[in-house]
Amino acid sequence: MNSQQNDNIEICMCMDLDFVKPSLIAIKSIISNSSVSSNNIRFNLVIPPDTTNVITNIISKNTFKNTSKTTHNIKYRLIEFHPPKTLDRILQKMKQHELVKKLKCFYTATNYLNYSRYYLHYLFPDLNKIIYIDGDVIVQGDIHELYQTKFSNPNQIYFGAVDGYANVLKYFNYCHSIKIPQIQKHKTKVFNAGIYITLLNKWRQNNIDKVLEEWICNNISDPNQLLYYCGTEPPLNLAFCESKRIKIPAKWNYIHKWENKYNKHMKLKYQDAAMIHFKGSRKPWRNECKSKWNKLWQRYTIM
Repeated sequence: MNSQQNDNIEICMCMDLDFVKPSLIAIKSIISNSSVSSNNIRFNLVIPPDTTNVITNIISKNTFKNTSKTTHNIKYRLIEFHPPKTLDRILQKMKQHELVKKLKCFYTATNYLNYSRYYLHYLFPDLNKIIYIDGDVIVQGDIHELYQTKFSNPNQIYFGAVDGYANVLKYFNYCHSIKIPQIQKHKTKVFNAGIYITLLNKWRQNNIDKVLEEWICNNISDPNQLLYYCGTEPPLNLAFCESKRIKIPAKWNYIHKWENKYNKHMKLKYQDAAMIHFKGSRKPWRNECKSKWNKLWQRYTIM
């Protein structure tokens, strides 16, 4: 039975041991602001190998106290991600590429767990419609509203994300011998993959994991230049370019470091954002953000 045949809102997240507690904060914020019972929200959590017992213990010790409209428990399941051999071989080659070694995001770009969202359709074969969410977020909106997103032509378009303010010239190398016409220089909007909604059945039918792996291979095909300069987002943007995705309202991925741009271009204030995403190195749980972000984070503190 897939997620369209039951009452669950299916949410997928990926986390290592350092991200368990921040992810639980994100989960608490989702449950706290949802119009549906926590019994109707299931969290499908992808974790590193040999960590099931440790993470289960952490979750069991961090119960949700004083959370209205919910039970004290979350509905979840854990699955350990063992990277497929194809990905493992690609990442080994990436680690040897001299230009990849120089990237600031080297660890992110070569950490196999960051690629686990490429394989959700294999990891959770019973799921179809899912929302993927990063662990460094606070969800202030009703997740049920986002889950109701419709794909008018799901055979052609089955992915939705929020356009961001990232500069495509910092993402892609337009001088590379491999041309990327689907990502137009200066004109194309790229999305941040911290949140998206998609249909996993279509990933299975279209072998999207192979499409993404091919783009990673293309990136390191030339020893003298890279096709893109970031971690796991560019392949997703290439596979789901503007003509192949629906645009989710900006309130669903309000990236805190772009606050001035949201205020200027959209008149969107963080108080009205459905999801605040703490993208980058400055995380509120490390006290590296402005006081208002720390206060917002503390509102959902579990311990």
